[in-house]
Amino acid sequence: MDLNNISKLFTEKFSCKPEFIHPLPPSGSNRKYFRLGNENFSCIGVFNSDTRENDAFVEFSRSFYDAGLPVPEIYSYSSDKLYYLIEDFGDQSLLGEIENSSVPPEKNPMILDLYQQALRILITFQFTGREVIDFRLCIPRDSFDRQSVLWDLNHFKYYFVKLSGIPFDEQKLENDFILLCEELEKADRHYFMYRDFQSRNIMIHNNSCHFIDFQGGRKGTLYYDVASLLFEAKTHLAFNMKEKLLDYYMDELEKYIQVDREKFRKEYYGFVLIRVLQALGSYGLRGLIEKKPLFLQSIPYAIKNLEWLLEEKKIPWELAELKRIFRVFIGDPRFKERIHLDPEKLRIEINSFSYRNNLPDDPSGHGGGFIFDCRAIENPGRLPELRSFSGKDPEIEDFFLRKSRMNEFINDIFKLISPSIETYQSNNFKHLQLNFGCTGGRHRSVFAAEKIAARIKESFDVEVTVFHRELKEDKIE
Repeated sequence: MDLNNISKLFTEKFSCKPEFIHPLPPSGSNRKYFRLGNENFSCIGVFNSDTRENDAFVEFSRSFYDAGLPVPEIYSYSSDKLYYLIEDFGDQSLLGEIENSSVPPEKNPMILDLYQQALRILITFQFTGREVIDFRLCIPRDSFDRQSVLWDLNHFKYYFVKLSGIPFDEQKLENDFILLCEELEKADRHYFMYRDFQSRNIMIHNNSCHFIDFQGGRKGTLYYDVASLLFEAKTHLAFNMKEKLLDYYMDELEKYIQVDREKFRKEYYGFVLIRVLQALGSYGLRGLIEKKPLFLQSIPYAIKNLEWLLEEKKIPWELAELKRIFRVFIGDPRFKERIHLDPEKLRIEINSFSYRNNLPDDPSGHGGGFIFDCRAIENPGRLPELRSFSGKDPEIEDFFLRKSRMNEFINDIFKLISPSIETYQSNNFKHLQLNFGCTGGRHRSVFAAEKIAARIKESFDVEVTVFHRELKEDKIE
């Protein structure tokens, strides 16, 4: 990538050199964005090495813009198809409005209005898009068909289920995938499907919704994009709000076609399921592999969506192995949601672990905190009569209090970490990680983690979470 090429594109289009070129924060894709211009005007410059994707975005944008939809105007497109300039809608997205709100989305009339506006315009995309889009430009396929569904399901299997270490029956899961594909294929796929219809792709400009990132669009159903918006993990909308907005969408849709609401809901929740699974696959790839914290933070909310679908019996098909996997995820402490933690308080995450299984991940992305090696402490696991216990059992506590230097070890650690906790609190930091490791991750590290958690809770006004990785259980203090 060469910034000179973006500058040249600007100069050729507007007959003046840009006075500034500022990089914008990275997105989930490999595209690179820049804001460039002068004191009177700015636009967005984009570099993307995928020329087919660029062709799709540029041509879709031109078609939508000519049809009167609120998408960015394409100012210029380089001859090598690597760079383009588009209209600047500013920095505030619907997601940003939600995150900046002092109340939940369901209690904010402005956010409700923006969601309704987005759903109204979505219908225009769906109906107008099928008339004006050249579907030969769609990538990787021109329709969200069985192959597309299987890609999403395998994305979920390989980048989330397998990476999570959850055991499963490969053939039974494959049978469930085939059944799900057969059911989803029954839905009408003759509309424009935006594919990434999410709050981060809905820009709020002059109090109105404007739309970006539709280069993955193709022929598809009406359901998928509604599911993408309402069941987006990051926004964690209340489920009653999701239902009300679904009713609103169907009300607006009836201005275009007749709607069998019972049939619509049944088919809709099948696409909610596939969208949630696709999102989990993306969170696994971006979070568990690429270690991007924003994606890791979305996983508990996506799991909560699965839990609601199961509890409310929104998945009408058998899918026995898939549902069994969901229940394992729901009960897995790694994926438990922590919404009820006070977001204004410092959260201290305490982990015990075995050095045999590598160090714990840092979901915050800060890379700070402490790792304490407990292997110099006498090991009760060497005694046959104590081996089956864990560091949470009284037998192990009795051993440490009578036959080890554990108390001295914990006292020294508490003296070391206390100034850091005080500093983190005074600087309004939100996360501190403490890790305790030993050979097996069952006795010394577990005991030390529990005792430090109790000491911290007694001494500081903070939120404390404890996770014993090798015991597969955790708690919130």
